[in-house]
Amino acid sequence: MSIAHRKRLTCETLCEILKAIAPYDTGNLAINAIRVIETSPGEFAVAIGGEIAPYARYTQEKWVNGVNPNEGWINRGIEAALPLIRQIMSGAVTEDDVSAYMETAGYTKSLRDKQVSRAQHLERKANKLAS
Repeated sequence: MSIAHRKRLTCETLCEILKAIAPYDTGNLAINAIRVIETSPGEFAVAIGGEIAPYARYTQEKWVNGVNPNEGWINRGIEAALPLIRQIMSGAVTEDDVSAYMETAGYTKSLRDKQVSRAQHLERKANKLAS
C-alpha cells in the first residue's frame, strides 16, 4: 500500500469515526459536511462544515451561556481514531482490517442508527401533519 493510499485511508477512517459521533439533528453535518478532500496530489485532509454546514464550528466550541453537550466531539473522534491511524501508517493493517474494525467498534452501526432514527422521526411528523 503506497503512502498516498495510506494517507487517504487514515482520512477516511477519521471521517467515518467523526460521522458516527457527530451531533445529529437533521443529519446534514454527519452525512454531508464531514468529508475527505484532496488538498494536492497524494495529500488528503478531513473537512468539517464549510458552506454545507457553516454552523459546524459551534457544535465543537464551549458555549458562553449553558453547557454545550457536544463540546469537544472532534477531539474525541481524533483520539478514538489515533490507534487505528498509527496501525494504518505503519502498514500493520489492510483496508479490510479497517472496515472490520469500524463495524466491530460500532461506528458504522452508530451512524446508520442515527439515520434510521431521524427517518422515523420525519415519518411520524409527516403522518401527524397528514392527519
